[in-house]
Amino acid sequence: MQLIECSGSPYQMGTMQGEQCKKIIQESEKFLNNNPFIKQLLHDIIKPNLLIQSLKKIAGMTAFPTLYKEREVYDRLKGIADGAGVALELISFCQIMEILLNQPLYSIGACTTLGITDKFYIHRGPVVLKNFDYIKGFEKFIILRRSEPGRGYKSIELTFAQMGGCHTGMNEKGLCISYNYGLSREGIKLKLPYTLIFQKCLEKFDNTSDVINFLLDQKFSHSSIVTVADLANNIKVIELSPEHKAIREIVDGRYTVATNFFITPKMQEYDLPHDAFYSQLLPKEIRGIRIHRSNEIRYNQALEMIRKRKKVSLRYLFSVLKDHTPGTDGDDDSICRHSDFFNTQASMVMLPAYKTVYVSIGNPCKTKYKKFKIK
Repeated sequence: MQLIECSGSPYQMGTMQGEQCKKIIQESEKFLNNNPFIKQLLHDIIKPNLLIQSLKKIAGMTAFPTLYKEREVYDRLKGIADGAGVALELISFCQIMEILLNQPLYSIGACTTLGITDKFYIHRGPVVLKNFDYIKGFEKFIILRRSEPGRGYKSIELTFAQMGGCHTGMNEKGLCISYNYGLSREGIKLKLPYTLIFQKCLEKFDNTSDVINFLLDQKFSHSSIVTVADLANNIKVIELSPEHKAIREIVDGRYTVATNFFITPKMQEYDLPHDAFYSQLLPKEIRGIRIHRSNEIRYNQALEMIRKRKKVSLRYLFSVLKDHTPGTDGDDDSICRHSDFFNTQASMVMLPAYKTVYVSIGNPCKTKYKKFKIK
């Protein structure tokens, strides 16, 4: 696991990240250009032999209006590029790929998140736990980052080496955010990616209500299901698409579970149909599989494991994240995912009352959790 430390202005933080992750960031272009999954997933956008060169050009054309409308975003990403000694267009493409892979054609469904209040946890709550699932091969770029912005709250985040933002993190005030892809039929728009938005939330806000109010006032690039928690045990799940939003409350004031499908009646109307299948144009590992199958099974299994307990311990929560489909050593439908396409690449448990996170890189059934604190 690579732990990096970033502090100062957005450009200084980006430069520190680029310098500390220089080797793996410099491998990005070769990896993406040679990765059979990315070539096939994006085959309808560009010819494979021109993939990265052309997409870098696209990123360059769209970056300024999309990513760099805010100076702080530009400075941080420019810092990553300069620190790593790579083109800003490559870093830009890495941010935009978050959006591209959420197109309905691809429907990259991944991740399981649970939120637990202190009514349900045997110690001081809340607890937010996440299995981060993604396309096989990307695990080499995962990092744990401590951020100490010159203006804003300190935080610790799980992200990729090339990313200015994060998909999972906790700040010094106890605000926790975990972002899963949503799968909406609405498609995508070129707007600021969620990872950069959530990094801003961790720097700026100390409570769930402020984050929700902020998100309700935004327009988004694609669909997501976001779990937000604070030290007051205010846990909410907000379901988002480019045009619509809805808030999901926790069950009996105790817990919530999220995978990659919408549950609120309002958002179910815009969800990808539950009888939709992966296209025959996509990689052979997922062709013909019902898109929401794993999302539904992981959700139901996590819910079943939680419901049968009056209260849960940290040890039990770890066991949830390590859970496998009965009778298997793990498969694509397990909470701890094992397959030739999607895999659990990292796992994170956030304990804001203790300013502590536990992180495992790789499948949590095979690797040990390491403990980290916000300094």
